[in-house]
Amino acid sequence: MRMRRCFILSLLFWGLLQPVFSQSISSVTNGLQKMPGYLTLYWDAKKGKMFLEIDKLDTEILFHTALSSGIGSNDIGLDRGKISAGKIIKFQRSGPRILMVQQNYDYRATSSDKMEKLAVEQSFAQSVLWGFDVAGEEGNKVLVDATSFYLRDGYDAAATIARARQGSFRLDPSRCAFYLPYTKNFPENTEVEVTLTLTGEQAGAYLREVVPTPGAITFREHYSFIKLPDAGYEPRAFDPRAGINPVEFFDYSSPFSTPITTRYIRRHRLKKKDPSAAVSEPVKPIVYYMDPGAPEPIRSALMDGIGWWNQAFEAAGYKNAFQVKVLPDTADPMDIRYNLVQWVHRSTRGWSYGYSVSDPRTGEIIKGKVTLGSLRVRQDYLIASGLVGEYTSDEPSKEAEQMALARLRQLGAHETGHTLGLPHNYASTVNNRASVMDYPHPLVRIMGPKKLDLSDAYATGIGEWDKIAINYAYREFRSKEEEKKGLKKIIDDYIDKGFLFLTDQDGRPEGSASPVTHLWDNGKNAVDELNRVMEIRKIALDNFSAKKIPVGAPIATLQEVLVPLYLFHRYQLEAASKVVGGVSYTYAVRGDKQKVMEYVPGDEQRRALDAVLNTIKPEVLALPSLIINLLPPRPYGYDENSREVFHGRTGLTFDPLSPPEAAAGMALRFLLQHERAARLIGNHAINASLPDFSEVVDKIMAATWKAPARKGYEGEIQRVVNVAVLDKLIALAANADAASQVRAVAGLKLRELRVWLESQTSPDEAERALDVFAANQIRQFEENPVKVVVTPPAKEPDGAPIGSFDAYSCDW
Repeated sequence: MRMRRCFILSLLFWGLLQPVFSQSISSVTNGLQKMPGYLTLYWDAKKGKMFLEIDKLDTEILFHTALSSGIGSNDIGLDRGKISAGKIIKFQRSGPRILMVQQNYDYRATSSDKMEKLAVEQSFAQSVLWGFDVAGEEGNKVLVDATSFYLRDGYDAAATIARARQGSFRLDPSRCAFYLPYTKNFPENTEVEVTLTLTGEQAGAYLREVVPTPGAITFREHYSFIKLPDAGYEPRAFDPRAGINPVEFFDYSSPFSTPITTRYIRRHRLKKKDPSAAVSEPVKPIVYYMDPGAPEPIRSALMDGIGWWNQAFEAAGYKNAFQVKVLPDTADPMDIRYNLVQWVHRSTRGWSYGYSVSDPRTGEIIKGKVTLGSLRVRQDYLIASGLVGEYTSDEPSKEAEQMALARLRQLGAHETGHTLGLPHNYASTVNNRASVMDYPHPLVRIMGPKKLDLSDAYATGIGEWDKIAINYAYREFRSKEEEKKGLKKIIDDYIDKGFLFLTDQDGRPEGSASPVTHLWDNGKNAVDELNRVMEIRKIALDNFSAKKIPVGAPIATLQEVLVPLYLFHRYQLEAASKVVGGVSYTYAVRGDKQKVMEYVPGDEQRRALDAVLNTIKPEVLALPSLIINLLPPRPYGYDENSREVFHGRTGLTFDPLSPPEAAAGMALRFLLQHERAARLIGNHAINASLPDFSEVVDKIMAATWKAPARKGYEGEIQRVVNVAVLDKLIALAANADAASQVRAVAGLKLRELRVWLESQTSPDEAERALDVFAANQIRQFEENPVKVVVTPPAKEPDGAPIGSFDAYSCDW
């Protein structure tokens, strides 16, 4: 009797469960809005739910998250259009559950041996990104309720805000919903967008600038499931000298006598219609579509610059392989089949990006996406008008306008280059502006004692280096053997012609060693160009007047024009500083003709040091009295805390010592950088003809503290510079990241300075006051470094993007 009762209860229990497992998709979705496409969606408007129909179980799919509407602050970095790294996922079923499993393609076996592949797969973890309950099924299709999967912070925006120290925020589910206008389906991709709201407290300054109510941050996140390319694509081997971005993985099927890491380049799929022809039209061209939201004449300038890339593809053997068009009304920018150039607005000027959606398995680029910040063109115009323009009426300067548009052409070409697979080439300046993948500083010509010319500010057309890189990535070969020989020849030929490729790791850090790899520099020789730039700076400051702003603009807004002129040398200063302790090198491989490395000759290093120290002379840093008298306090309604102006210590009035302090601080920060100091010590130990760190510090002391005392305004500037030297040396001596000998030398030079200061008996009270103050600072540092109170240095206003910081452009 008991067994019979249990059996009946079991039947009843199974009967209760049966509808859950046997419901058809059509019965669950009856009355719901159907969105057919790659993965069919069903929208339940009454309950606010989104169902996902999965008919591709155990199929590899590319998954992306993105920000379709951003926060609007460059400093936080949550910009419209940013895309996360792509993940290859599979939907796998286990009973009533569907697991979304991320495949681990960092470790694989590329052989055809199934057991060898399985051994690698089982040796490394995968990641289950989500679990769904089956809501319905029909044949090989299953339906899942994906509402909670979508209504979450998948981009991890809250963590990004926290890392930027802008407060602690969390998702408020009651203020989140699906955003249907951008929830769409296409044959090869499924797109879902949601409106999310993060709530929190203690919002930082950057957030308060851009969010109406800082305690509630509402933005939109986007989710994409994308069809992966078919097997017709042939990966191409990566070469560090070729200037193409890599995708890399551990290949455990490689022979143990060869490297385990395999690298492919990232590129679009491109094939000739006629493979035997030297020049052929492609089977399918690469087409980029311009955001129609970009206004004229900006849109035309961008399309012109982006279109330059066709020159590179022609050099690689293609006709009309690269095209740029305005996105038509019939096309949707969310469709994965359209490469997109997007025009983005922010509250502050900021970076532009070149991203691409690519296949992590092979490096094949599926979609290029360029994001261009709209404020940068205004900064370029501001710089140009400060250099050459004057407002004689309300009409803008035509010369400044042309320079700003010329920069936009470069910008469009540069960011598109990233989406074609190219990284930065910061060494192209030595080859006469050979690459749009460099960061171009405006090239200003001196035409006379008081005249500057901007007609050649930016190069026109694609660079010779860019043709080399595209040739390596996209030239078609008839066989693997021909490809191997052909790619080698491309690199051998460019080496013979003297071209050079070095990128972010070599040019971006302040302590980097290459004397030719810099951001925003010009000229073949960094020292010569710094000397020339200082002449341009002097002419620009001598020409400064109220005519640099339109009639009717507050006079105080001249400060925004002054900053890029006064600091016009900032990037070339950094370039020349890198010559000190510099080491020339290449990405040489065994068997090529490149010189591996050599020290910059001692004479050139000393010449660079002299040129840098010339920039902090009081007479160079002093502002003309005409300019000082033109700068009143900020008027009502204009932000006195603007990041685009100098900030001093005189309250509302303009501080004439703040710009010299900021400029001197830059030069000293570069020269007394701890890695450069360590390199000076090590290089001198190997080659005594090279300057030692002690010699560099002694020259700095001779040019500042121990130079003849100045009077008046220049005397106060000299004292400001001297304090900057003192503070930088104290910071270096206390820097835990610095080499011990660097700290030892810095400490010794501080002691020598203290002894010298204590011997001084200047008749000038201001000089005596500073001598006593500095000696006390050093003594206190020697006794207890932690208790030394250093006045925070005046900081130079934001520089990059000078029109673009471009960087950290990504290719995923």
